[in-house]
Amino acid sequence: MITFLSEILQENSKEEPLQPPLAENKMKDKKRGLFWSSIFLLIFVLCCVAMFWLDIILYQHDEAPLPETEENKQHLADGSQSLLREPPCILPKAEQKWQLTSKVIYSNRLAKNMVAITFDDGPYATWTEKYLAVLAKCDVKATFFLLGQYVEKNPDVARSIVEAGHEVGSHSWYHHPLCQKDADFVARDFEKCIAIFKKELDITLVLFRPAYGEYNKDLLQTIYSYGQQTILWSVDQKDWQATDAKQLSKAIINTVKSGDIVLLHEARQTTLDALPMIIEELQKKGFTLVTVGELLNVVE
Repeated sequence: MITFLSEILQENSKEEPLQPPLAENKMKDKKRGLFWSSIFLLIFVLCCVAMFWLDIILYQHDEAPLPETEENKQHLADGSQSLLREPPCILPKAEQKWQLTSKVIYSNRLAKNMVAITFDDGPYATWTEKYLAVLAKCDVKATFFLLGQYVEKNPDVARSIVEAGHEVGSHSWYHHPLCQKDADFVARDFEKCIAIFKKELDITLVLFRPAYGEYNKDLLQTIYSYGQQTILWSVDQKDWQATDAKQLSKAIINTVKSGDIVLLHEARQTTLDALPMIIEELQKKGFTLVTVGELLNVVE
């Protein structure tokens, strides 16, 4: 009997190691769970990063940096100057047929044989008057998207734009990409622009063009909340990089279609030299040159 029991015990002792201990199984399950949790977390982080960069790419448009002039050396100020407080302006309804929207406007294809020429980054103490002289000689009206800080610095020049019958809109205060700034910074920028345009030009801002053409959903909603319409462009031949006026004018003329909004910049000699050629050739092709507001007023 003793021998029989001894044999049984020996058999059991041989078979037992073949079964993994319970603790070891639990440890393997835990490691396996941590591994897959880490994989899912990594995938989630990568998706978030991809969505972030996709948002930047989708809501970004090419536009010129400010030219290297004395007036532009301070455009990277941190925006901490005292805030000119004024309630948001209400969009005027008189003589306006188009409806304010939170969407971006690039053109108006309903405006047959009409084209709007726009200029960014002014007003400049020396350059702006030269552009105005060309427009006056050609008897053409355009739209100027002005920087608030330059309106404050050169109010007489800004007034000369309005007095000549041209349209003005805001191009922000500092020429910062506002979609990369926090809500407080953006609010200060809009309110300062609203105040200085009202003070110096006695106008209510209706049109807004974001610096560098960059925007996101939050900025679009902010622009809309201040009663302003986001305006970009449908023709951009990068005049800020151009060195040949004839080539620049030819590139623009060959691109333009009815309802286009053409992007040009102040403080560029090549652009200034090309401007008379652009106007003359577009008129020869049967286009009427109008302001952005006039272009948008062509509705169904």
